[in-house]
Amino acid sequence: MPSLPQVTGPTEHALRALLDRELASSSIPDYLAWVCLNLATGSTSRVDLEAKLEQATRSTPGLAARTTKRLIALGLLTSQAQPTAAGQADLDATRQRVKATTDQLTAGLPDADLTTAIEVLDRVRARAEAMLDQPLV
Repeated sequence: MPSLPQVTGPTEHALRALLDRELASSSIPDYLAWVCLNLATGSTSRVDLEAKLEQATRSTPGLAARTTKRLIALGLLTSQAQPTAAGQADLDATRQRVKATTDQLTAGLPDADLTTAIEVLDRVRARAEAMLDQPLV
């Protein structure tokens, strides 16, 4: 049986490539911008959004700030870090395409298998995040 890294690494790369393909037909420039726009609808300020982006992606404060600045310059976020009408429309359209792709990926898989996969991956993610929060020894 393959090990977890032998499966998760190639899976992560394939899924990211599919997401990148959907982003290429939008005005959303990259993965960090995608995450940022998805987080923006629940944020209360630019500082809040940048903190959420840092946490969600484990990015640096500078990278999070550059991402929001870029999305503001592109007209996808307001200066208060809320999606503009154009940003929300592009986000919604891209979400629909991502959902269609996800539906294709999981078509025909038994619900019980999907539930198990989601539960296991969520536990692995939670453990990885906990490890990242621990200081290096």
